[in-house]
Amino acid sequence: MIKLLGAIFYVAVVYDVVVTAQHSKRPNISETFVAEVDVGAVYKMPQVNSWGTWKRDYKKNMGYESSQHNEFVPHFYETWRRYDMGVVYNMDSILDTSLNGTSLLTGSCTHYDLTGHLPNLFGFLANATYIGMQYFEIFDWKLHMWGVNETGFEVAVGVMEDPSRPYILRRRQPGQDLTYYFFNSFNGSTNAVTAADFAVPKECMKSTP
Repeated sequence: MIKLLGAIFYVAVVYDVVVTAQHSKRPNISETFVAEVDVGAVYKMPQVNSWGTWKRDYKKNMGYESSQHNEFVPHFYETWRRYDMGVVYNMDSILDTSLNGTSLLTGSCTHYDLTGHLPNLFGFLANATYIGMQYFEIFDWKLHMWGVNETGFEVAVGVMEDPSRPYILRRRQPGQDLTYYFFNSFNGSTNAVTAADFAVPKECMKSTP
């Protein structure tokens, strides 16, 4: 999905809310899903600066991500993580907004080899502890936060009453800024994705030796 909102940056103010652990079940989130995701890095406060779609089929070892960045020259990035083929494909397209509506100009495609399996995005929850409830003002979300914090690595997820529906994924790698992933929608049903969701464009396939 492509949407044009101009150079938008909005702040997600976070408040801690006192609550007991008995009020939250440990999240149990599907690794196969489709979701609309806003992404924001934290400098002094959380700011959303890109948005896109995530699709994952954990059993079939495939993933897809798109993200739109409304920079001086708006870009639309796509990544096909085809672990089943041993290749990652990346496409960088420029958004043409000069006419009525939004369209993609021809993008450039690159690829590289990879091995292993599609990472388990929510696997950390098996060892997560309950952090507490936090309120995200911009979305009016009150979320139960579960996470792991070990030697500079921090990862946490926020849910409401349904432990299978994430609203926020928060991550920080050593030496990096804290990053928030806001799940505006999340479908983790067994038929959430199909093979067509991970089809690599012909122009990218042609770049593979």
